[in-house]
Amino acid sequence: MEPGSTASIKTARTLLPVLFAVNVFRAAMLSITPPEAATYNRFVGPPLREAFALTTANNHVLNTLLARISTSVFHLTDLSLRLPSLLGGALYLWAVYRLARRHFGSGPLFLAAVALLSLNPLVLDYLSMARGYGLALAFWMWALEFLNPPVTARNLNLAGMCLGLSVAANLSFLVPAVALLTVAPHPRSLRVTHFLIPAFLTAFLILAIPLNHTDFATFNHGATSLRQTMNSLTALSLPVGQASWPAVFASVRIGAAMLALATLVLALRLGDASRLPLDRLTFILGCTMGVSFAALEVGHRAFKIAFPLGRSALYFVPILTLAGLCLVRRIGWKPLQWAALLAAGVYLFQFHVRTYSEWREYANGRALVKAIRQDAPLAPVRVAASPGWDQVLNYYRARYALGRWAPVQAVPSAGSFDYYVLKREDAAAMGERHLHVVFRDGQVSVAR
Repeated sequence: MEPGSTASIKTARTLLPVLFAVNVFRAAMLSITPPEAATYNRFVGPPLREAFALTTANNHVLNTLLARISTSVFHLTDLSLRLPSLLGGALYLWAVYRLARRHFGSGPLFLAAVALLSLNPLVLDYLSMARGYGLALAFWMWALEFLNPPVTARNLNLAGMCLGLSVAANLSFLVPAVALLTVAPHPRSLRVTHFLIPAFLTAFLILAIPLNHTDFATFNHGATSLRQTMNSLTALSLPVGQASWPAVFASVRIGAAMLALATLVLALRLGDASRLPLDRLTFILGCTMGVSFAALEVGHRAFKIAFPLGRSALYFVPILTLAGLCLVRRIGWKPLQWAALLAAGVYLFQFHVRTYSEWREYANGRALVKAIRQDAPLAPVRVAASPGWDQVLNYYRARYALGRWAPVQAVPSAGSFDYYVLKREDAAAMGERHLHVVFRDGQVSVAR
């Protein structure tokens, strides 16, 4: 790690706190999304015995437990529900800075590393949303940081515990965690006692009871191929402009595949004997990708397990990004380093502070609830809603203590209701039922 405080280091030390402040703003101000609402409704809000009577893929256990604590201490708000993810986001940004400084020193490539790893819209979304992906990603990155030389027993213990916490935060991170446990260079005498055992015990202590009551069928939803996995990551990382410039985005997908292959080939050539930090990182990243791809392929072919889709494959974003930066550093061509920094600017055009990119149609959840409350301030209310909106409205029913509201039902549902919250594709029901619109934003309508 190079000493000094250059312009690039000062810029990074400004950028990362600003991004954390943006995450806090989003956590406090953005409306709850359906997966967050479902997490609260099923696992955070109910009594502990009821919440863990049946665990599904939506229960990111470590995040759930921390959210139960934060909402008990600070009472239920959007911010308190998202507080564990926010803390995970802070840990992730800290790990990004340390890894970038250690391996890229200072200058344009260091700043490119910080920007590319922290500005990706998909990554940023899950550094504030009340889900386990941000926590899992943060702990995985810290495990990678602790595996840098010198590899001491203490650092291996910490790396193992971080991998266990990563899996406990989100089970989809089992693949990169096992891959890192398998390929990371470390003294063989310390492998089991100081690396594998801490990782296993940490995950086991948190997951033992929930896994004993798990419906594993809920986990088998995803992609049908690795190609679809990588395409979904590209679509969520670059959500703007894909319809206008399909050739450009196709090139990005091809480039990502070529990058993964090049890193794997280089890692196999380097081997695990090199003492150079950059070579070690390249070896770890390349082999982690290779083992992860192989494990996913074997799981799919032998056990019919679906490939991860979108956010479930979030771990590939920093792995591929760091791999690409390592190749740029090895090439050593200065214009290529500046090009990497310019590429990070593309993420800025993709990022929307006031919406989560995957859930933009739910941006006005709070306004929608306020519209119903204003229209019927004191009367008992029965609401039916399109799937997704029923979870959001039931969350806000608890959030605002709307005791006069009956539990919100999903449409279609038998019976008569006072209000209907309908997505655009369900809006035909308004004409059939002769409903009067009291709120509309282009994506959703509220009618009575």
